[in-house]
Amino acid sequence: MTWYFSTHSRLQPVIDAASTIKRQWDGMLEGINSLAQAAKARGYRSSRNLKAMIYLNAGKIEIFPST
Repeated sequence: MTWYFSTHSRLQPVIDAASTIKRQWDGMLEGINSLAQAAKARGYRSSRNLKAMIYLNAGKIEIFPST
């Protein structure tokens, strides 16, 4: 895990960010897993489409932005 090695940096903001990610890693993984399971439950025809929907959901990308 590259964030682990960032805790050995000399820059305090990098150390703080790495420590935060390290503490919240399990929660982030659970969140990503739930997004993947929700997309999978919709029954996409191919793994390519499923991956695209996971990325769209995880990135909170608006396909049709409000005007």
